[in-house]
Amino acid sequence: MTPILRKALRLCLFVILCLSAAYGARAAEVGDRISLGHYPEEEIEWRVLAVEEDRILIISDKILDAQPYNGEQTDTTWETSTLRDWLNHVFIEDAFTPEERKLICSTLVVNGGNPEYDTFGGTDTDDFIFLLSIEEAADYFESDDERGAEPTEYARERGVFMWEENGMGWWWLRSPGDSVLNAAFVIDFGQIMSEGDFVNHSLYGVRPALWLIF
Repeated sequence: MTPILRKALRLCLFVILCLSAAYGARAAEVGDRISLGHYPEEEIEWRVLAVEEDRILIISDKILDAQPYNGEQTDTTWETSTLRDWLNHVFIEDAFTPEERKLICSTLVVNGGNPEYDTFGGTDTDDFIFLLSIEEAADYFESDDERGAEPTEYARERGVFMWEENGMGWWWLRSPGDSVLNAAFVIDFGQIMSEGDFVNHSLYGVRPALWLIF
């Protein structure tokens, strides 16, 4: 696909989504896949997790990158994590065109504590891009199998942990683990590991989530 054709297709998507928002059309249903953005060169496919009156919640269908939850091993919440900063300043600029970014909603992200260990979750944040919490990862997927995710080729090159037998990787959640030195994550079989692992580990993957106007 030529760069001119790719740009034209992106513009068409932008117009369709804007018209859907204007007329309240039900353009998506839970479980649908939609394409939006590129990272770094590969088109990003998203899974629809929730549909509201004028917006949808989506998560990348695959693990897109490998990043530490925080650059240093220190007490960390989602609010203070380097991963949050990277998603909302670097990733959003790299993955989406200016037209596509206009469709992404700024969202109040509620950062509750760890439901099993009662670890403090930090202050609520306003984000364009975020990770799912433990509760959201449990609620939005019907089974461990559905929660599992393959890494992209780029994420594999970046060193994300992947179980060779099933091709699935590990990915971060935004909730704290059993202490604020750890963050929760999902393993290759789709199980939620609420005890977490050290925030500075770089072998865990990133599945961005966002609310999109439609």
